[in-house]
Amino acid sequence: MSESIFRSRQLFLLNGIMTTAFLAGLVFSWRAVSSISTAGMIITGLMATSATERKAAWTKELTRLFIACILFYLAEALAAILHPPLPDHFHNLQVKSSLLFLPLAFYASMPVMQAGKLYLLRIFCTLLTIAAVYCLIVQFISGHTTEMTDAFLYHDLVSPIGQHAVLFSLYIFFGMIILTEDITERGGLFPFFISFILILFFCSFLFLLSSKLVILLCLGYFFFKLFSGTLMNRKWKNGIAVMVILTGVLLLATPNRIQHRFRELATGNIALLQQQQFSPDIYFNAWEFRLLQFRFVPEILNEQKGWITGTGAGHAQTLLDKKYTELNMYQGVAGSGKKGYLGYHTHDQWLQSLLEAGLAGLFAFSLLAYFLIRICIRQRSTTCTFMTLSLLAFSFTDAVLASQYGIMLFLFFIHFFYIKPGTNT
Repeated sequence: MSESIFRSRQLFLLNGIMTTAFLAGLVFSWRAVSSISTAGMIITGLMATSATERKAAWTKELTRLFIACILFYLAEALAAILHPPLPDHFHNLQVKSSLLFLPLAFYASMPVMQAGKLYLLRIFCTLLTIAAVYCLIVQFISGHTTEMTDAFLYHDLVSPIGQHAVLFSLYIFFGMIILTEDITERGGLFPFFISFILILFFCSFLFLLSSKLVILLCLGYFFFKLFSGTLMNRKWKNGIAVMVILTGVLLLATPNRIQHRFRELATGNIALLQQQQFSPDIYFNAWEFRLLQFRFVPEILNEQKGWITGTGAGHAQTLLDKKYTELNMYQGVAGSGKKGYLGYHTHDQWLQSLLEAGLAGLFAFSLLAYFLIRICIRQRSTTCTFMTLSLLAFSFTDAVLASQYGIMLFLFFIHFFYIKPGTNT
């Protein structure tokens, strides 16, 4: 073996290790690992693969998506420049820089990801399983063993790994899709029995995380599989149908905290949102709070004359907190560390883009969403379709691009599942 071939294979392997480290950082919320591995993917990918290989693995659709990411970042940067002082916006621009570096990392590493796709899928599902089991063990050891306490639900459940419950719910949901599609297509990712056990485990863990959005997406996915004619034989269909129905009945018919999170949605009061003043004892449920943002954001943009270029990300939260304070919304208890609604962003990426970067930012994010949909249409796969639907649905319930891990979620899976497995090099 010549020295150049040996060196190329070593770099190829090193890039695969960096991609694996990226997945570990994604699942376990290791920020330093995520940042270092992203840089490593760029460097080792460019050194391990030729321009011809990268061009063959890349597509015009991904290029368009990258352009949309650049435009969104430029809209944020323009808003920061036009709304000084600039240092107030540095943190946001640093976080949003992932929109530029992640696509570059995927571009440089695409041939390696293509060759080792099945390996990376196994790694991702394995890491999810380890993380979920670790969280359960930590909470169990902590003494929460007699009943379904809050420690086994939502954010508290994944607090041992510093994760966000909804983000991790989406990871678990994507893992379920990967395993289910592999069984359907007989891809051989894992032996059938292991894949089936993992699907049941992920499904159970997903209900404990109790993200209303992701649970509904999960139920929608399984009903699609039941009626699409792609899920195994009739016995498996009937079995899964019975399991889904019994799970739904159990959750809705028996008192439990998961049921409470769904029933809470039926207690909303639209008239409340029109009040000019609130009192600190008023509680806004998830939908009420999000609908309230459709009132606050236009009011702030009118006051700041920021419809074109927004208010700048560094000022957006300050202006929202000012609005919460002016309307006498709950602001926590002095000295307790609780801040109430202070610090809450819009929980809607479309509104957040409008508030931070005006119509320019909203247009750029709309373009990004449009190219995601185009990729989904071109791919014509169940996996890519449900992942795209999940990401778009999530964008209406949270400011997904406000954090590094939200951006990683938004970009990694679309790039990864747009490629097809290749031959190991």
